[in-house]
Amino acid sequence: MKLVVLGANGRTGEHVVTAALAHGHEVVAVVREDAKMRKLNFKNFL
Repeated sequence: MKLVVLGANGRTGEHVVTAALAHGHEVVAVVREDAKMRKLNFKNFL
């Protein structure tokens, strides 16, 4: 399943993205600042 997670670098969003990826879903993580996204341990993001 393809998912879009708004606020993916927030407390809840991070858990949602991690769980979705663990279950094999394709995730598009939407954040306001990409610098904050880079601190997270997600493999493929733009």
